[in-house]
Amino acid sequence: MTSSTTSNNNNTSNDHSTSTTTNNEEYDLYKHSIVRYLGYTNEVGEAFRSFLPKSIVNFTYIVASGYALADAVDKGYKQYKLQSNNNITSNIDNNNIDNINNINNIDTNNLTKSSTTINYKPIIHHTSDTLIWQFFASVTIPAFFVNRTCSIVKYSMNRMNLSEGFKRSIYFKSIPTLSGLAIIPFLPLLLDHPIDLILDKTTRPLLNKYLKD
Repeated sequence: MTSSTTSNNNNTSNDHSTSTTTNNEEYDLYKHSIVRYLGYTNEVGEAFRSFLPKSIVNFTYIVASGYALADAVDKGYKQYKLQSNNNITSNIDNNNIDNINNINNIDTNNLTKSSTTINYKPIIHHTSDTLIWQFFASVTIPAFFVNRTCSIVKYSMNRMNLSEGFKRSIYFKSIPTLSGLAIIPFLPLLLDHPIDLILDKTTRPLLNKYLKD
């Protein structure tokens, strides 16, 4: 699907968000560019399972998983840059303190030392939360829905009193695939919010407990 980003309350936005940015929203390569469509590959692969070799379908999962992993690494790296920028600002402020150090007896050496320490907990926190969200919301659950939709449609059609000629035609084989493709745009509306709620009750409290910013 599309990219997820960890918000201030540790909720992630869905991967199928629109490709436009708002004035207050930072541009996200994995959410606002064509790269985000890599998150759809395994769902499309499931829809075309009847036409594709199993190896090709498996490859679509590799592509989607790679997208999810890249998005998680990107979110962690952004946290790392944020930490680094904060440290630079702190060091600049400490240099200004040098001018009044003799008057106020401030130990700027300790301030500078503490300000240059990277806190890796929020980096791991954002990376883990994004990866978990992507695993469920982009890679596994949507593909399962597409797979089951295609199977149910195919099973229902086989139970119908259709001519053998039609059952052997490309049209008969295509209907389950088209059904699977048709539900893909609606999966974020169906799944993203429930997945967020589940993570809010399960993994996110654990991440907040052990990897608090």
